[in-house]
Amino acid sequence: MTERPKPYVGISGVVNPVQQIELRGFAGDLQRSGRQLALGVKAVHKTQWLDIENKYGRDWYPVGDEIGVTVTGDSDDELRVAQIFLDRIDAINRGEKEYERRFVDKLLGRAGHTLNAFQFDLLPWDSRAYTNLFLHIKQARPDIKILLQAHKQQMAQHGPYELVRRLNWYDGLVDYVLFDASHGTGARLDVEALTPFVETAYRQTSVGIGVAGGLNATIVEQDLPQLLRSYPTLSFDAEGQLHRNDDSGSNTLNMAATKDYLAAAITAINAAHQR
Repeated sequence: MTERPKPYVGISGVVNPVQQIELRGFAGDLQRSGRQLALGVKAVHKTQWLDIENKYGRDWYPVGDEIGVTVTGDSDDELRVAQIFLDRIDAINRGEKEYERRFVDKLLGRAGHTLNAFQFDLLPWDSRAYTNLFLHIKQARPDIKILLQAHKQQMAQHGPYELVRRLNWYDGLVDYVLFDASHGTGARLDVEALTPFVETAYRQTSVGIGVAGGLNATIVEQDLPQLLRSYPTLSFDAEGQLHRNDDSGSNTLNMAATKDYLAAAITAINAAHQR
């Protein structure tokens, strides 16, 4: 079986270079623990196709050409991820042709080679309709990693075996799968519900495997050790809990909470490796 790509610890909703400089301060410790840092920038239909601000604001979702200066860096030792949501229904209603391909081409044009990964959120990839899109991305940019979110509805509809079987339709094209029942809402990670999917994916695929769902420092400390003990190369990603700023009302990353999350992640990973 092909070797899995390097696991990561992810932060979603990065919006400026200053944040990235601070967060890269954890990169060395992550590398020593066998992980890479993944910095995610939101790239959704409303903000990157229609080029208008959404309800979360620019502190979380850059609009239009802003994405070109949002993520910086050129290191091969980290993932700089465009977290994509495609609204095919709206595109069809607007009479758009080849919408998905044009969306990713537009994104590549705006961000250049700074981005080295695309994560597709809430994509109905289990319908087997996206092989050509993924081929197009790999042909345009062979270095780009493709991450697929497996969301709550997909997991509930198919169960572990069938969903992983469908994931293998994209063998050789998809690099990571992220089992995520929260999708930025802050809902707490459900270890018991996610474990059968993680176990099946480890057994039947060669992709990198990750989980998400309401992660912050406390949840990492309390809930992740159970998974990491069994799956020490597991990736994970946090978003909603890291964008809570009670005092200011802003949706930007709470840097104190984010740093605490990264520190807790490094501790949990190292503890799992020492067992």
